[in-house]
Amino acid sequence: DKLFERDLKLISNSRENDIIFFSEEGQSTLYGYRYFNQVQERKLASWFKWTLTGTIQYHCMLDDSLYVVVRNNNKDQLLKFGLRKDSTTLQLDEYRVHLDHLMSTSGWTYSATTGKSTKAKPVGLESTAQLIAYDVDTANNNQGRYTTVTVNGSNLEITGDWSGETFLLGYQYTMEVELPTFYLRQEVGNKIEADTRCHLVIHRVKLGFGPVGVFETTLSRTGRADYTELYEVTPANQVLANSAGIFNDNYLRSLPVYDRNTNTKITIKSTHPAPATLHNYLWEGVYNENFYKRV
Repeated sequence: DKLFERDLKLISNSRENDIIFFSEEGQSTLYGYRYFNQVQERKLASWFKWTLTGTIQYHCMLDDSLYVVVRNNNKDQLLKFGLRKDSTTLQLDEYRVHLDHLMSTSGWTYSATTGKSTKAKPVGLESTAQLIAYDVDTANNNQGRYTTVTVNGSNLEITGDWSGETFLLGYQYTMEVELPTFYLRQEVGNKIEADTRCHLVIHRVKLGFGPVGVFETTLSRTGRADYTELYEVTPANQVLANSAGIFNDNYLRSLPVYDRNTNTKITIKSTHPAPATLHNYLWEGVYNENFYKRV
């Protein structure tokens, strides 16, 4: 599979943040390359891609933020993607909220006749993607709750009485990470080598997260049905009312596998506005080098 399209014209680079962005003009896909160098060695290198809410017209880096001009509904909009938190970052407690076009809203009006809360649609919401309202108000014991928003003409609608609440409003998106194939890796001199010819059966994979709220894993194995599990990190019987429900996780979450490494694919996914920050993962299993002679 090819990573890039043929007509990449727009490139934005930030040496201070060790990141490069690439895209075509008039498309919604933005490619990124993140790296980390230590002296003369590249310790980290990873590719990713984002799907934006409109078609990209231009982008550039300024300080610690990526600025992108997107076109929605024949209107051009300037979006800011902050690579680091600053004084303008909207967050719940000290955690980022993961929604596109993120903005703060209040002043919702409830109608007992319709059973809905409404508000005039703010300027800048031109996409057809799903809008989400994430409650950050501590006054009414609803902090951390979120709900879908319906666009009805020039108004936004939420089912239920949400009058007096302050929301962070934005477009929902899906974060998805597919883990690479597992191999035994060993340090040989100044290099890390992977034994790709071994016989390796993975028993379990353990995932280590930082700040996290809700995420799900999907285990795909050749010849078997996919297995999906939803993880809500809030400890049982310890849910505090009116709290964010986000934890700095210090527990390794185990995912049973019991299959060959080459038959296994693991995907981590989250659509929740709370973070799901994967710090590390490890595997346990049975390794056999097949007694091959390597020359």
